[in-house]
Amino acid sequence: MRMKLLLPLAAFFLITTLVLGVAYGEENTSVSSMMASEINSAKSDGDTGIDFNWSKPAEKSGKKSGLKAGFLSLMLPGAGEYYLGNKSKAAVFLGAEAVIWSGYLAFHTYGGWLEDDYKSYAAEHADANISGKDSKFFDRMQFYESRDWYNEIEGLRYGEAYPYTDFYYWQWDSQVSRMKYREIRNNSKSAFRNATFMIGVSVLNRVVSFVDALRLAKKLNKAENFEIFGGWRFDYNASPFGSNPRASVKLVKTIN
Repeated sequence: MRMKLLLPLAAFFLITTLVLGVAYGEENTSVSSMMASEINSAKSDGDTGIDFNWSKPAEKSGKKSGLKAGFLSLMLPGAGEYYLGNKSKAAVFLGAEAVIWSGYLAFHTYGGWLEDDYKSYAAEHADANISGKDSKFFDRMQFYESRDWYNEIEGLRYGEAYPYTDFYYWQWDSQVSRMKYREIRNNSKSAFRNATFMIGVSVLNRVVSFVDALRLAKKLNKAENFEIFGGWRFDYNASPFGSNPRASVKLVKTIN
C-alpha cells in the first residue's frame, strides 16, 4: 500500500521537474544566446575586458506554438500558460494541482490508517486470522457473525464456502463489535474513493489548463495572423450572441 501511495507522487514530481524545465528552457536559451553573442562580439573587436553588466533585452514578438502549450498543460497544469508568458494563470493552475495532490496524499494516508484499524479490530473482536486475506473476506466479515454462518447462508449455495480451518475462522464477540468493524471499514473505503476522486480532479485540471492554453495561444497569435505589413493588421471582433449581435473589422497599426 505504501508503494501504491508513493508511485503517483513520485511521478507527479518527476513530471513537474521535466515540464517546467521544457517551459523554462526557451527563456534560458535566449539568455544563453545573448551571452555567447556578447563574448563573440568582444573577441572579434579585440576587446579583452568584457562587460557582463547587461540585462535581458525585451523579448521579440513571435508566434507561440499552441500545440506545445497544450501539451505542456496536459503534462503539468499551468506549464502551457507559463510558456505563453502568463505567469499569474500558471500559478493558479499549478497551485490547484499542488492542492489536489495534497488531498490525494491525505485521503490515501487516512484510508490506510483505517484499513490497519479495522483489520486489527477484526483480529481482536472476531478472533480472525487477518494475514493473506483478500477484500472479499473482510467484506463478508461485516455481514455475517461467523464463518460458519456465512457458509450456511451463502458460501455453500454459491460454491464459495471457506474451509473449516483456523485460517478462515471468525466469530464476532457481539453484534455491536461487528457493526463497529463495518463502520471503520466503510470509512476506510470512503477515504480511498476520495483519493481516487482527487486523481479525477487532477485530470480535469489538466483538461481545463489545456483548453485555456490553446485559447491563450490563439489570442496571442491573433495579431500576427492578420498582420499585413509594417505593423498594419486587421482587427476582427464579433459578438454573434445576445440581444445586439454585431461584428467589426478595423485596420490597426502597431506603434512600438
